[in-house]
Amino acid sequence: MSHKYRTKEVKVLKASSSPIRLQILNTLLEKGPLPYTELMNSLKMNPTQDAGRFAYHLKSLLKTNLIETDIESKRYRLTELGKIVIKVADEIRKKTLKPKRLLVRTSRLALEEFDINKITDSLIKETNMPTDLAHKIARETEKRLLKSKTKYLTAPLVREVVNAILIEKGLEEYRHKLTRLGLPVHDVKTLLENKTQQRTLSILEAAGKSVLEEYTLLNVLPRDIADNHVSGALHISGLSQWILKPSEIIHDLRFFFRNGLNMEKINPSQPSYPPPKSLDSALSMTFNILLHAAKEVYKAQTIDYFNVFLAPFAKKVDPSKVKEKLHLFVFNVSQHLDNVSLCIELSIPDFIAEKQAFGSLGKVEGRYGDFNAESQLIA
Repeated sequence: MSHKYRTKEVKVLKASSSPIRLQILNTLLEKGPLPYTELMNSLKMNPTQDAGRFAYHLKSLLKTNLIETDIESKRYRLTELGKIVIKVADEIRKKTLKPKRLLVRTSRLALEEFDINKITDSLIKETNMPTDLAHKIARETEKRLLKSKTKYLTAPLVREVVNAILIEKGLEEYRHKLTRLGLPVHDVKTLLENKTQQRTLSILEAAGKSVLEEYTLLNVLPRDIADNHVSGALHISGLSQWILKPSEIIHDLRFFFRNGLNMEKINPSQPSYPPPKSLDSALSMTFNILLHAAKEVYKAQTIDYFNVFLAPFAKKVDPSKVKEKLHLFVFNVSQHLDNVSLCIELSIPDFIAEKQAFGSLGKVEGRYGDFNAESQLIA
């Protein structure tokens, strides 16, 4: 290496050897470009007494190209060389401050050596934070963790420290995206202690609901709506399922009576049902529609024109048999399902009466207006 380049290296190292100059570099990294007076105030230097000393250090950093001036904004900013110097200084500080390694117990329950790059990557990936800002937050996090007396860290603890820094810097938008969802340890303990009073499944449901409620409040709903819900100014029913399920489904039986019920598209192990052939199979299909849809709806299911759309299947069926089959159907619905409404029409509406009536095996059997007597019988 030539003497010329070696001289430059010495000058850079000499310029960065002063604690005040390192403080200037760190301040510009954390706060970004700053004007002369604001930079001086950030270092808590007196503009009257320390002006000469401050100008001397600033000039040294400028001469070695560790900082530069923006002529338009009249602000001082870090150069790429300045960033490299800070990175090297940080590595030296870490080696001298705490020789022992920082270990982190990850969410995969493995112990790994602390890596600042993982914090940076998480901030960028999870919050879409700009790379430079992510580096600053990760660097500040590392500083605080190194000063701590913790024997080993956990991933949630590291996340808490990052979130605390984001709050301090007014970066609430990023904190909401980075927040870890779930129940506090005390709440989980209480659920487990009360297991004798509730099923295991209900404990899993409670934990899952808590996560989804927090996610919806933090990342789905507008901030003012979420705040009003939390304060009680308004109420969002079924918050834990708000992003997963509709609150109500209204079924049109004609679609299923014409096409059947294809469960294979949802679950290959489930059987598919062809269009019903009789009143028995039509009621059985209706029950299966309600049963399977119940898993995908939060509150209620409604079947409009229940008696009208079933009417073609009641043709030539003994009235006592119709009553018996309907009684069994209603009993099964009441035993296995909640919040089901069967809408009955005492007369067939005109706009329905003129529509094609689907009967056995999905075939058209005239118009629904032709089945007024059967509709009345079912009602």
